[in-house]
Amino acid sequence: MQPIQSAAELYAHAIAIEREAAERYSEFAERMADLGNEAVAELFDRLAGFEAEHLETLLRRTDGVELPQPIAGAYRWLDAGAPETAARELIFRLMTPRHALEIALAAEKRAQAFFERA
Repeated sequence: MQPIQSAAELYAHAIAIEREAAERYSEFAERMADLGNEAVAELFDRLAGFEAEHLETLLRRTDGVELPQPIAGAYRWLDAGAPETAARELIFRLMTPRHALEIALAAEKRAQAFFERA
């Protein structure tokens, strides 16, 4: 990844990271509830809420600011394809609570590394 050149570019990346996290945590919460694991579903639901708050804060701060578009799919946790792909459905069918937590932890570490580099 090339170095961040402006505040607007940093905001654009941060928004993409937060949006992906909020969406994935919501999906993971739903999947864990489907599996009957209410404790992990509640954890992911709370995390989705935190990420949604972060996203809303970023969107408010950049209201009226022209933001560049980060590379499409650059922050996808599972794949860069459409959400309807067969591979994605297979991942969700096979996903255990441990897998979901590992995916989330890896994504959070990637986000942390991005912000440390930026």
